[in-house]
Amino acid sequence: MNKKRFFGFGLVLVSIILSASNLTITGNVIGSNYTSYLSLFSVLSFILGAGLILAGGVQNKVIRSRVSKDSLLLRVAQDVGRRQAISRDINHLIAELNKGNTTPGLGTKTVSNGIYELRGRNGGRVYYREIEKGKYEILGYSDKPSQRGVINRLKDLYP
Repeated sequence: MNKKRFFGFGLVLVSIILSASNLTITGNVIGSNYTSYLSLFSVLSFILGAGLILAGGVQNKVIRSRVSKDSLLLRVAQDVGRRQAISRDINHLIAELNKGNTTPGLGTKTVSNGIYELRGRNGGRVYYREIEKGKYEILGYSDKPSQRGVINRLKDLYP
């Protein structure tokens, strides 16, 4: 859990505790200024905490793409990106990887040392590796016909 979300949960917890300790049996709304300020602080900390929880909740799993670092991989990516079905496949596979799903589409195959291939239903392929726990780096794209050449290139680049 990231720091923003952790702090947000803490603020929500504090606001719940303050609200619960500020309740009276009679339900009386008339009270001291201290009680009013405490209630205001409780509401504000709840709103701020909820905002931090929501803001810290969206994290991309895909950190970066290395496709443009190699001319062959870039050329293949541009070629397969021109076909709509393959492009949709690739975008779907990356979106699922961003959600943390490492087996979208037709599943995942191990290509080589820590390099994996996501396989789409229409022939799109995405190659990635995990660079830290839950964070990924895109290494290449292909379709079924260009698959072997891309895999061989990835094995050369990332032994």
